[in-house]
Amino acid sequence: MTFAEQLTAFLTTPASRTKLVILRAIWRDRYVRGRLTCKGEQGVIYERLCEHLKATNPALVSFIDSIATTSMHLDAVLMVPMQIPLTRQPITLPL
Repeated sequence: MTFAEQLTAFLTTPASRTKLVILRAIWRDRYVRGRLTCKGEQGVIYERLCEHLKATNPALVSFIDSIATTSMHLDAVLMVPMQIPLTRQPITLPL
């Protein structure tokens, strides 16, 4: 199963896909991203992300917890370019 297929299978509702879009928008904010990573590294520090979300958007904490329990890597979910339709169409990764 490809990464896009895993995301499509995991995010079955428009609400869950909206949460992913919001989470990725938070990650794209360079000021927030600077606080969630170590200097010189690109990956997210899970604990810092949880603390930030608890303070700003507590509903997303359970969402990232559910992502962490799957075989998908949180860094990939945040960083890989993808098209996320808010309908039940499949999530696609640009070539």
